[in-house]
Amino acid sequence: MFRSVGSVVFGVWADRYGRKWPYCFNLLLFVVLELATGFCKTYKQFLAIRSLYGIAMGFLAYSNSLVITTNIFSEVFMVMQQRQP
Repeated sequence: MFRSVGSVVFGVWADRYGRKWPYCFNLLLFVVLELATGFCKTYKQFLAIRSLYGIAMGFLAYSNSLVITTNIFSEVFMVMQQRQP
């Protein structure tokens, strides 16, 4: 549910500042949120932390899909160029 929010927020951030530092921040955020999940005392705290985790997961989905599609289409484009006379 919050993954789309994370894709928009981190996507804009990654386009503006590059993908390296937002990705490093996101990995650190994953560690912090996973540890915070273990210390939740109520169900509301658990849902809040997991919602933030979903936002962080949105960037991971955005960056991974971007890299995968770039690699696939670059290989297809190279094959198509080689076939032309």
